[in-house]
Amino acid sequence: MGTAWPLLGRAYFRLFYQKMLENELSLSGIKPGMNAVHVGCGPLPLTAVFLAGHGVRVTAFDLSHDILKLASGFISYSGLDNMIHLVKGCGTDVDFSGYDAVWLSLHVRPLDRIIHRALMLMNPEARIIFRLPRGKISMFYRDIDQTWLSRGVKRGEIKQPLGKISLMLKNT
Repeated sequence: MGTAWPLLGRAYFRLFYQKMLENELSLSGIKPGMNAVHVGCGPLPLTAVFLAGHGVRVTAFDLSHDILKLASGFISYSGLDNMIHLVKGCGTDVDFSGYDAVWLSLHVRPLDRIIHRALMLMNPEARIIFRLPRGKISMFYRDIDQTWLSRGVKRGEIKQPLGKISLMLKNT
């Protein structure tokens, strides 16, 4: 929607999304100079641009070459080409070992498999950030399998504007 109507995209970012990302950045504890991967960046990679704007090097994945083409234009417009690397691929194939943080977009599927893969491959101090669906939209998303909690995974949570919840997972 934000790529079709840029004014609407900017308003959404300023009124809602920016605060949510600030909260997630704080929850994650990542700092400038660290590396993050964003799975499911979409055509308007606001998360990747936000992180890069805070000095984080980002590798952003999406499944579609056409979507990545749009994302590339947005990244260039933002002046952050040197901080964001776009890759065509699926989260089930990502090598998460070189990253300090993993951001997963809400629409990424199969979320459980991607979370499990990230937990198995990521660096010991790395963390995963993702949002839980809320309200009526949650009926379109399968419940998150939380068996990873019994395997020594630390969970952090932050309540976001408009009732959203962001989770942070980290191996202990």
